[in-house]
Amino acid sequence: MLLGGTTPFIATALVAVSGGPWLVVLFVILCQLLTISAVLYARHTARGAGPGRDGADNPRTPAAAPR
Repeated sequence: MLLGGTTPFIATALVAVSGGPWLVVLFVILCQLLTISAVLYARHTARGAGPGRDGADNPRTPAAAPR
């Protein structure tokens, strides 16, 4: 969402700096890797297994055993 509107400006600047498309290619690959990792993390946390969560507040997972 943050890079969607500014990508043409970033790509133009990268081509101007490098004189070729290779930095733009690396930029796109970096964005794709960031997207893939965000999707995988979102799938992981959707199951109630995020950092600091025991699943007790998630109705789709069984509640923690009482102590």
